[in-house]
Amino acid sequence: MPENGGSVLTIGIYPNMAKSGIIDVIGQVADFFILRGAKVLLQAEQAAVCGRPELAEERNRMIQQINVAITLGGDGTILHVARELAHAQIPVCGINMG
Repeated sequence: MPENGGSVLTIGIYPNMAKSGIIDVIGQVADFFILRGAKVLLQAEQAAVCGRPELAEERNRMIQQINVAITLGGDGTILHVARELAHAQIPVCGINMG
């Protein structure tokens, strides 16, 4: 996993919790990156629903920490997150769950 200036890559996962099977996908994506040395963050409420409290972070603090965002959902999810993170110039990668 590439590192940024000697620091660990930090990834924020932004799921559409209404999508079928999303909890399993969140776990798979988080584990994929964690096993490769990245730090993964998920909004606290979503982390609680997924049973992954170790990923929990408050939304505004999450934006301050992540290097990249991964959306799990559809076009609406990626557009919403891209608008939210544009001011922080955080790249967004979308995974279509449709």
